[in-house]
Amino acid sequence: MSPAEKIAFIQAQFAADNYEYSGHADRNLDKRGITDAEILEAATNAQIVEDYPNDPRGASCLIAGYSNKSRPLHILCTVTRPKMLVITLYEPDPAEFITPTQRRQQ
Repeated sequence: MSPAEKIAFIQAQFAADNYEYSGHADRNLDKRGITDAEILEAATNAQIVEDYPNDPRGASCLIAGYSNKSRPLHILCTVTRPKMLVITLYEPDPAEFITPTQRRQQ
C-alpha cells in the first residue's frame, strides 16, 4: 500500500466510523483532553510521519494533522485490520519533534 493509499484508507475508516480505540488511546483522550471531533479534523489533513509495517498489532503508521483550532495531533493507527485500531494519540512533544511531521535527530 502506497503512502497515499494509506492516508486514503485511514480517512475512509474515520469517515465511516469504522475504528476503535485501544485502551491506551482511550485513556489519552481523557488525559489529554482530545475530542473525537479533533481527531476527525486532524485525519482530514493528515500526512504520514512514520511507517511501522511490522507492528505486532498489524501494519500501522503514525500520522500528523491539525484540528480546526490548529492543534497538532499525532495518531498511530493500523492500516490492515477490517476495523481500524487507533493505538495511541497525542500532541507531539517539541522536545521530540521539530515540527509535527519532523522528528528531532537523536
